[in-house]
Amino acid sequence: MRYYQKIPNLDHLLDLLEFGKDRIQDPIHHPEGSVLNHSLQVFSIAIREIKAVDYFARFHVALAALLHDIGKIQETKQHESFGATLIEGFVSKETLYLVKNHMRFWHFQLGEMNKLSKVLEITEYEYRLKELCLLARWDKIGRNPNKRIVYDRDKVIQQLISLL
Repeated sequence: MRYYQKIPNLDHLLDLLEFGKDRIQDPIHHPEGSVLNHSLQVFSIAIREIKAVDYFARFHVALAALLHDIGKIQETKQHESFGATLIEGFVSKETLYLVKNHMRFWHFQLGEMNKLSKVLEITEYEYRLKELCLLARWDKIGRNPNKRIVYDRDKVIQQLISLL
């Protein structure tokens, strides 16, 4: 079975991801360079540590790791919201939740969420909080200025398929 039969929207999502190759980020927060290189670093870490994730959520979490900054192809501020609108309808609700909330995790963790309703909203699903925590961890680790990952679309596809 060809990958696009198992993951029908993957071509579209990877096309969006590839737009990040020319989008260079602020070197203070992202010394690794482009959005694409950062996304590949985060995805690489996710694949390496994916066993920490519940078996049935692995694909969704790995896809979120790959796409978490997809909104930066257009917008840096509020990139998580913009990214969520780009992928909505093309990914699972789990992947969408992680992409949309990956920055909110830091406000939660640092005690910067002032409204109890926001805290309860982000903690409503315990299993999602675990994955959100892991994604935030990978997002921070995936900022190595000395690591350039050569983008191999077929390899990314195979890594994702292996999680189905």
